[in-house]
Amino acid sequence: DYYLFRMPEDVDYVPFCDDFGPLNMANLVYFICMLKDEMDTHRSKKVVYVVDSDPRVLTNNIFLVGSFLLIARKMEPDQVWAKFSEIKSSMLEPYRDASYDPPDFELSLLDCWKGLWRGMNLNWLSLPTTSPTSWGKVDIEEYVHYEDPLNGDLVQVVPGE
Repeated sequence: DYYLFRMPEDVDYVPFCDDFGPLNMANLVYFICMLKDEMDTHRSKKVVYVVDSDPRVLTNNIFLVGSFLLIARKMEPDQVWAKFSEIKSSMLEPYRDASYDPPDFELSLLDCWKGLWRGMNLNWLSLPTTSPTSWGKVDIEEYVHYEDPLNGDLVQVVPGE
């Protein structure tokens, strides 16, 4: 028996130019909470996350699922990547810089997960334990406030700096 669900359409990456992701920390936290809730609610079923096959959409959604495995299940980046080994590389698109020029570098899903893993190892990022808005040293409410372009479009990269 299966339970199928999709990400709400209002959770999406807002591009600056021809960039498409990865999704921001707030979307990542929202997805982890949503997936945990769906799995808890439908314990007797296999939960299936349904996504479109567009390479950019698929890449962003694999990033979310892989980040769930990394953060909530404590899997290492290479273990996470192995879970998606059956997906052909032509079905995915590497992340790029925020411009319309041809990209001069490519950022892979594995690169992104390694960055999250590093943040977890530095105790910058973790599942909340005392406050539902505190994910390690990331205060999600504060993040959402300042990430909004109307509030400066600011994101603190290194906690405390």
